[in-house]
Amino acid sequence: MQDQGVTRLPRWFVPQDIDGFFGLGLNNLIQILAVVSLTQGVLNFPPEIVYGRLLPSLALSLIVGNFYYSWLAYQQGKQEERDDLTALPYGINTISLFVYIFLVMVPVRSQAMANGASSQEAAELAWQAGMVACLGSGIIELLGAGIGHHVRRLTPRAALLGTLGGLALTFLGMDYLLQTYAHPIVAMVPLAIVLLTYFGKVQFRIPGSRYIIPGGLLAVLLGVALAWLTGLASWESEVFASNVEVLGFYVPQIWIGELWEQREILFSFFTIILPMGLFNGRGSI
Repeated sequence: MQDQGVTRLPRWFVPQDIDGFFGLGLNNLIQILAVVSLTQGVLNFPPEIVYGRLLPSLALSLIVGNFYYSWLAYQQGKQEERDDLTALPYGINTISLFVYIFLVMVPVRSQAMANGASSQEAAELAWQAGMVACLGSGIIELLGAGIGHHVRRLTPRAALLGTLGGLALTFLGMDYLLQTYAHPIVAMVPLAIVLLTYFGKVQFRIPGSRYIIPGGLLAVLLGVALAWLTGLASWESEVFASNVEVLGFYVPQIWIGELWEQREILFSFFTIILPMGLFNGRGSI
């Protein structure tokens, strides 16, 4: 309970933000790796699309989105004179990622290949379809932003979080949980660090100093070290060389013409775009 008469203003940075940074950063890193893996392995996208178009735009959206959400939280804290508000984390929606790839982009690519298009042409069409689908869901979310406050006020929080939590446990947590038991030596120690830090409120200090090691950072470092020590991670020169080849500076670009060319996707895949827009909007609420 806040003291009566005491004005508390938000701060741009508190020590707990370090843990939040590593938690959100690791989550987005996993999603980026999933994007690269699925677009190259399932959709057969060439590197110029993955590294020249997708990842630069994704990086820009993560930077702008998280800064904007931080600014919103800061303004809300000033308005309510509170210093215990945090920004809504901004990142890649895993469920939307799989839905758009397998239910929109893969069918578009398969249809293009069946019509005699080359692999490059089919990849271009699938990429355009994915952009249009994301734009369509974004428009639906934008339209729902005006009524989001009223929905949140009238709907019990348990009803809002129940379905979202169930989807998260099923589609997000279950696979990673099974992978944890598939490699228990590597995965159980970081899991224990996470549980002790976030649920047990245990603080890990650097020996001989007063500095606290963020639990998220410690879990990542221990997981990486154990993966190398147990042989789960190994050095492959050819893989490293192929990955280095695509490194470079890519400038995000605007693709209005490509969006317009595939505008019919909004109608042909509307039964997918509409539910995902509503789902993402409800998740933000």
